[in-house]
Amino acid sequence: MTPFSAGGKQDVIRQFLGKDAKRLPGVGTAVLDALRVLELTPQVDLKAYGCLSLLRDGVWEVRVEKIPVIRKPKDHWVRLFVAYYPTGIECVVLLVKVKKTNKIDPDDTSQAIRNLGLYKKQRL
Repeated sequence: MTPFSAGGKQDVIRQFLGKDAKRLPGVGTAVLDALRVLELTPQVDLKAYGCLSLLRDGVWEVRVEKIPVIRKPKDHWVRLFVAYYPTGIECVVLLVKVKKTNKIDPDDTSQAIRNLGLYKKQRL
């Protein structure tokens, strides 16, 4: 698993953990747990369990609910936007988000697609 990083900035995982994860207790741990699941579980099994869904343009979403420390854990979803690129097995984490809604934010999807495009250019 490889975290995406653009132009010498921190990768998306460190950026999220250093900034966004601080506003909700337990979110950092939940994201790290989700990353472990992503790293250790084959793509086919993630699909079978309903944790992985194709959004568009090669971007997948890994969705994890239940952040144990939050009072109403079902109100928050950890979302990892990933791509299996270039081999279909190698996984790159494009974006990390925590949302209070079950709906997918089109802006998040667009950002993940942009990040995938930048990642592909970096690999050339």
